[in-house]
Parts: sequence; C-alpha cells; structure tokens
Amino acid sequence: MSLSSYTLESGAPHLSIEGLSAGYDKLRVLDDVNLSVSPGETLAITGKNGVGKTTLLRAIMGQARIWSGSMMYGGQDLGKQPPSSRAGLGFGYVPQGRRIFPELSGWENLAIAGFGSGRRDWKDEQKKILDYFPSLREYLDRKGGSLSGGQQQLLALARALTLHPSILLLDEPSEGIQPNIVDQLVGVIEQFQSEFGLSVLLVEQNLGLIVEMASAVAIMDRGRIVKTISTGEGRIDAGIIESFLGFSTA
Repeated sequence: MSLSSYTLESGAPHLSIEGLSAGYDKLRVLDDVNLSVSPGETLAITGKNGVGKTTLLRAIMGQARIWSGSMMYGGQDLGKQPPSSRAGLGFGYVPQGRRIFPELSGWENLAIAGFGSGRRDWKDEQKKILDYFPSLREYLDRKGGSLSGGQQQLLALARALTLHPSILLLDEPSEGIQPNIVDQLVGVIEQFQSEFGLSVLLVEQNLGLIVEMASAVAIMDRGRIVKTISTGEGRIDAGIIESFLGFSTA
C-alpha cells in the first residue's frame, strides 16, 4: 500500500515531556510528569480512573492548562503552540468515547478530517487509508450515532489516520469494544507502525492489550508517573500493575 507523503523521514519526531504540571482552570491534575516516546514506539499509560491519564493526552493536544514543564516534539515546544497546530505537527488523536459527529454520516466524519489535513489530494489518500479498514466501507453511509461502539471506534481511528499523523494518541480504545474489533484496531495500527514508523501513546487498562502493543508501560498515580516497566517478550508482572489499578487484570 502506498500513501503519498506518508512515510516518515529518518529521525522522525521524538516526544519528550519533562516536569509537566497541568489541569483545568485552578485544578491541577498533573504534577511533574516525565515521559518520552521514541519514533515507532508504543508507550502505554495505565492507572486507576481519575489519576490524570486523559488529562495528559489533553495537555499534549493543547486542551488543558499548563502550569510548568515542557513538551517538545520535532523541535517544537507544544506549550507555545495553539491547539489547532497539532494536526499539522503530526498528531492524531482518538479520544475516550470516540467523539465522532453523531448526526453526520461516516463519510462526512472522514471528510472533516480530510479538509482539516489541508491536503488537496485528501480524497485519494482517504480511499487508500480505507483499504486498511475493509469492514468500514459497509456502513459509512450511515449516521455516526447509529453505529455500534466498535464501528465508531474504527471510524474514529480511520479519521485520525486521515491526518497522516506521525504519533497517534489513543485513549482507552478497548473500552466497551468487542474483542474482534479490538483485534482489527491493533492490526491496522501495527501495519502503520511497520510501514510508516508510526509512534503510539496508548492510555489503557486492558493488560492483555498493553502487553500486545506496547514496549513499555508507565503507571500513573495521583497525577504522576510513578513507575515505568518494560513489557519485554510479551510478559509483564501483572501484580505490579494490579497494585496500582486496585483490581485484578486476570
């Protein structure tokens, strides 16, 4: 499959976050967060609900207030860039709950991303991207709100990839989704990583998915990353994560 101008140049952007404190209005959610995502890597972020995982992704996307720290990507200081710059810098975002437009058709949801990419050939590129989603074409004529959760998740991923991201932010992609759809999502993402060097920052509580996709997992607690461990060779000490999640991952 050939997607024009999609293959990343050597030395693709490296996301580096140092000493990040962020939140909303006067509420500080993140405190001294440090992490790094290398080109082509998948880094998972896990932890209990309410510890700041989603806020971290929103801060990266310019949707949270930054008190201190730095977020560098491809030589750009994200903290000094408007939220609207993220797509142009190479960010794709699939938020928790998908956030598709319920009254628009699947095609129209994808078209919005195409227009937003600023590419004149976005329609041609969109057709190529849809080749990675053979089941998606069957229901693109339907309104987004009438689709199942799994279908919406596939649509949200296709929409994000239409922007030609070099890094993809995924917030709880397996939440409420049937296993066969999760397998499709993983398959597409792994193809894009293999073919184009896509980097992934994955917020997830599904230990099986973390081990399958990520080379490392960062555990968050009370707004901080308290431990980062390797998922080496498809194995991980479940007890370590369970102690922070507060429930069994078995």
